[in-house]
Formats: sequence, structure tokens, C-alpha cells
Amino acid sequence: MHSLELTWERVAQRLFVNHRIMALNLVSFLAIAFFSGTILTAAFLFLYIAVNYSMTVGLAKARQTSRRKQIYCACLGVNIGCFFFLQHKGFIGVLDSKNASAPSTVPLLMGYAFYALQAVAIQGAVFRRVIFDLDFQRYALAVSFCGAFLAGPVFNQEQLKKFKDLEVALPTPTRIYKYLHVLIGAFAFKYVFANWLSQWVTTQEALSPLLIARTVLCFELQVYFDFAGYSLLSFFLCRIFGIPIYHNFQHPFAAQNIPEFWRRWHVGLGTFFKENVFLPLRAVYPQRLATRVILPMTVFLLSALWHGPTRNFILWGLLHGGAFVVSVAILKRWNRMAAVRLGAKISVFIVLFYGRLLFMESDFDLLMEKFRGLGRFQKMGRDLWAILSAHTQLSQAFLQHWDGFVVGGAMVLILAYEVFFIKHDDRRCYRYLRPGIWAFIVLLFTLLFFQPANHAGFVYGR
Repeated sequence: MHSLELTWERVAQRLFVNHRIMALNLVSFLAIAFFSGTILTAAFLFLYIAVNYSMTVGLAKARQTSRRKQIYCACLGVNIGCFFFLQHKGFIGVLDSKNASAPSTVPLLMGYAFYALQAVAIQGAVFRRVIFDLDFQRYALAVSFCGAFLAGPVFNQEQLKKFKDLEVALPTPTRIYKYLHVLIGAFAFKYVFANWLSQWVTTQEALSPLLIARTVLCFELQVYFDFAGYSLLSFFLCRIFGIPIYHNFQHPFAAQNIPEFWRRWHVGLGTFFKENVFLPLRAVYPQRLATRVILPMTVFLLSALWHGPTRNFILWGLLHGGAFVVSVAILKRWNRMAAVRLGAKISVFIVLFYGRLLFMESDFDLLMEKFRGLGRFQKMGRDLWAILSAHTQLSQAFLQHWDGFVVGGAMVLILAYEVFFIKHDDRRCYRYLRPGIWAFIVLLFTLLFFQPANHAGFVYGR
């Protein structure tokens, strides 16, 4: 009996210590099968990883430069071609005004957009000889672990270097407690703030200026809290298993200008385009016009196509790309002027507002009507004054929906902290969620206002 116990101990040690990466990969595949509702999704993901791994191995073994370029172009062609084909055929969900939280129309392709990005990022790192070899288990973990939750972030080159010698740690109680505040924040962001905001994102085609402004503003914040919540969940899972990762959102509304905003918002996607599009093209085209205008516009247009090949997304890419180029040009020359810095801060919110309207409305004619409706400032002011002057109705609304006022007030405090109190060079993210009394308050708040029945799905999901 004693020898049998020792045998089982050896088996457990071999499975959970020597093969932790294999076990974690299995958990990732089971998770994606559970969330998609079919085991075929995990099978498709495994096949996708196997095909890309074989191409990546061929790329790593190639010695001649011409041969490496041919294999790398073939890898890009397979991944990018498949992605845009599936997107064009409507198999990957696209956000629109009719269904603002449209997931993938085919469960088999759940999370495919992020898997494709990570696979291309690894192939780019191998092509540039940032990494030279990566065994299949670690490769599968890099592609599937975070993307299984549809939130990224995409591992950058520095993190991929560490995957070669990665040893997955066991989630000990000490490690879990260290990052427990991140998990609490993830549920607060997603299941309290994002769900509460979803009820204010109307799908009606009303053209009231105040209604349009409210919908756009709430949708912008819903995307942030929803996406940041899932990213915090990915951060928690990676850190408790010892996987190197950064915060995918780094207080984006604290940005002082548009270029800084994009260094803080969806860091994984921004880093991907920087390492795999901007820097390689800048090495080929180092001219000032290319690096300051053409390449940034190219990056934003590619990002727009990644979100969806429709006119509203193309306009979204042109708006943000143009604002980025103009901001860089102005700040390079007049950054020391206080008025310029203030204007740069205000421009962030103006560009975000109109960019989000472009992002959420795919009906082009209705989009133009909404832009014209937002121009009726006088009517918007009258509607707002009518609401604020109705004191009796406001007091009744507060008594009937006091929980909504509490959630909205807490959200406003968090946003005010990000906008006004986070320093420009402070990269310590979400300190108000750190362990201690604040973590307890956030936990209590989440438990009181947790509303899973209003779960609206992953608003940014495909």
C-alpha cells in the first residue's frame, strides 16, 4: 500500500510539475470549448496551432535570406488571407448598430482574431531572429492561453524571448492573494460597470442629439470597462501561473494627447502593429514623410480593416490616423506651450467621441444623419435643461433606481481619478485595486451590484 501511494505521488509530480505546460494547454482548450459551446472549437484551434507551428519551424530552420523571406511571406499570406476571407464572408462577427455586442457568427471561430495576431507575431519574431526555437507546448500556450478569453493581450517580442525557458508555476495561495485584487477588479469592471452601461446603449434609430451623445458616450465607456475587465482577468490568470504579461489597458483616459492614448489603449494590438508593421517598414522607408505620415496612416488603416472591412471602420481609421499625425506634428514644435498641451488633452476626448460613433454605426446613411444631429447644439442644450430642471422627476428616479446612481457615481469617481490624478509618467496600473482596504471595498461593491442576468456578452468580441 505504501509503495502504491509513492507511485501515485510520482505520477502526480510528473503530471503537475514536469508537465505543467501540457496541463495548462489542456485547460485552455477545454475553456475555449466550454465558452464556445462545442468541442469542435478546441479541435479547430489545435489544428490551426499545428499548421502554424510547422510553418514557424520551417522558417526557423531556413538559412538563406531569400528562402526565409519566401516562407515568411507564405506564413503571412496564409494567416492574413484566411482572416480577411472569413471576415468578408461574415463568419467573424462585426459590430454594428443593430447588435452592438455581436459575437462570432460561427462558434468554431471564437477568438480567431487574437489567435491570428499572436501566430503572426511569433512568426515575425522568428523571422527577425528575436527568438530561434520554441517547442510545440510553449508555442501552443503563447497562442491560445490569453486569446481563449477573447481579450488578448498579444505577447510582444521581449515576452516571447522568455517563453523559451518558461516554467509554469503552480497557483499557490500566496500568489493568488497577491493578484486577487486584479480578479476582483475584473469582475467589477465587467459585471457591474459594463453591464450597467449596456442598458444606456440604445439601438433605436432616434436622431435626438442628446440621445445620440448619450449612446456614444456610454458605448465608449462600455467598451473600455468590458474590454479592460477581460484583460484584467487574463492578467490575473497569467500572473498566478508565472507567465510574463503586462496590463493590456494602462489608464488610457489619463493620456495627455492622442499618441499617448494609443500607447495606453489595447497595448497588445498597438505593440503588434508597431513591431510587425511600423518598425519593419520604417527600416525600408526611413524618409521623414514616410515615418511621420504614410506609415502611421497605414497602421491605422490596417487596424480598421482588422476590425471590419466596412466604410465606417475605414473612416474610423482615417480619423484616428489623421489625428495621430497632426498631434505628433504639433507637439514636436509647440509642446512647451500650456495652451497646446490643454488643447491636446481636450482633442483626445473629441476624437474618441466621434471615432466611437463611426465605430458603432455601420449604416452609412444613418451615420451621416447622426453626425448632422450632433450639430444641433441648441436643441441638445434645451433637452438637457429640461431634464435637469425637472427636480421632482429626478428625485423620483433616484428613489426608484438608487442602485444605478451608486454604480454611475462610482464609475465617475474612477474615471475622474484616471483623468485628473494619474501622472503622465505613472505606469503603475489600477493602484486603487491593490490589496488592502480598497480591495475589500471593491469586493463588497461588486457583490452588492453584481448582475449576471444582464450579461451582454463580450462587446469587443468576434
